[in-house]
Amino acid sequence: MQRHPRKPDKKHMAFVAARPCLICRTNVDVVVHHIKMPDSRTGKPISGGTAGRSDDRYTLPLCATHHEMLHRLGESMFWKNMHADACLLALVLYAHSVNDEPEEADRLIEQASYEIQRQRFGT
Repeated sequence: MQRHPRKPDKKHMAFVAARPCLICRTNVDVVVHHIKMPDSRTGKPISGGTAGRSDDRYTLPLCATHHEMLHRLGESMFWKNMHADACLLALVLYAHSVNDEPEEADRLIEQASYEIQRQRFGT
């Protein structure tokens, strides 16, 4: 049993699913990824496997291609390669969801995606 019971949030899940991919900003085949890795800064415990799925607030939108890449590389390596702070981005996205701010959420995704591309490719 999880030390911290999962907190499902269907409204937030729909909010995240309506956003473009965090990496490439496509709206095609977007899935909601639950972050499994722990983050001591936010108090997020490890999740997945026998620990169960993480709270819905620790989710990010990824297209099918980037979601598959994440699972192929492993979560920690994927986010390191993308130069992205997944847990922090997820919590900021959650705040926009709770405050019903879809435009701010889309702006966050756009800025994060731009920074990811700049860090990865120097553009």
